[in-house]
Amino acid sequence: LARLPNGGFVAMWHASPEVEGERSQHIRVSTSDHNGKSWSNSFKLKVPRRRAQWNPVVHIDSSGRVYVFYSESEGDCIKPTKPPQWPPGGSIKMTYTEDLKITEDSKWSTPKTIYSLDEDKTIPKMVSNNLVVLDDGKTWALPIWREHAGMATYAWPTRLAHCRVRNNRHGQKWTNTAEHSAGLLVSEDYGETWTARGYLEPAPYPDDDSSGGGGWSVGQKTTDLMDGSLFQSADAKTLSMYFKTTAGAIYGSNSADDGKTWSEPSSIGIDAPESKTLVQRLYFDGDQKGPLLMAYNAHKRSTITNAVGKEVRLPIKCITNMLLAISPDDGETWVKVGAVRGTTTAPGLRFHSPSVVQSGCKLFVAYSKLYARGYQFSENDKDLGIRLVHISM
Repeated sequence: LARLPNGGFVAMWHASPEVEGERSQHIRVSTSDHNGKSWSNSFKLKVPRRRAQWNPVVHIDSSGRVYVFYSESEGDCIKPTKPPQWPPGGSIKMTYTEDLKITEDSKWSTPKTIYSLDEDKTIPKMVSNNLVVLDDGKTWALPIWREHAGMATYAWPTRLAHCRVRNNRHGQKWTNTAEHSAGLLVSEDYGETWTARGYLEPAPYPDDDSSGGGGWSVGQKTTDLMDGSLFQSADAKTLSMYFKTTAGAIYGSNSADDGKTWSEPSSIGIDAPESKTLVQRLYFDGDQKGPLLMAYNAHKRSTITNAVGKEVRLPIKCITNMLLAISPDDGETWVKVGAVRGTTTAPGLRFHSPSVVQSGCKLFVAYSKLYARGYQFSENDKDLGIRLVHISM
């Protein structure tokens, strides 16, 4: 979700007719000229596409140019299903338009690959959360992560040996040593050229004591770091990222050298399922820095604390309880300030993937309400899809 220079909104997401990762998966666009109260019919982002597109990130620069960053699947690591599926990610690409009003006929630049699948040991790359312009005004920092082809745990033909990764349940040997990691793509010339910074490797679970308190150990349970959300400290001395994990908590890491090196990621002490967290700086009276805002799902992977403080089990594959919190001290402490969606639950039901736009003292929060594949929605669920709420601060 982004606010356009003309005062309207644009929303973008990836969509697929049948299953995620099929060749026809593409980016869809919808716009609103009415403060988010009504929206255009969605349409395809009109850029050349060969395979599945993933996770569009919209950025609008100071001139009003609208950029879109996304991943596009490449290579032949394909899950042999009907239809065939590519694993998440690929090469990260960038396109832009200078049209003042975005329509189905808007002219977009030829997509430019800014981080190829083939770089860093041939591993799919992903984007998901907002690009941040640092305080110097010219440095752009885009959170990314490198995600090994997890679908390669299937029985691949010999010619696809390069798709195989460790933990292969068929006992196949590694032939691709690429490891999951997170980091940034950084441009110091307003998006003309890009450099990868940071390789944050999987981090230990917070309750795994196999290291005896001495750091890493062989066989220690770890979580990948995904969907990084980046923010800069109020004094501009530190960058921080919060991550989606499989550990039932939000993880964080800090950098004092503009993303070149990072502290060891660890839990920030806030429960969350395996769902995207968004953190961004609020501003008041133009460019006066305010507190940080965080949108996240407030529960563990399979349990939630109910109204009387008791931890109860959630229905299978349910993600719910999307909250907003603010931090006046750059993430040292967080105070819950409101709920985007309450604790509605059902097997496979998911309220997740928040995106937030601030407009003065109002917040516009977009999120998805969907069911996991294979789960039946009830007759009462008439509002599935992408939802938008307005919140006054």
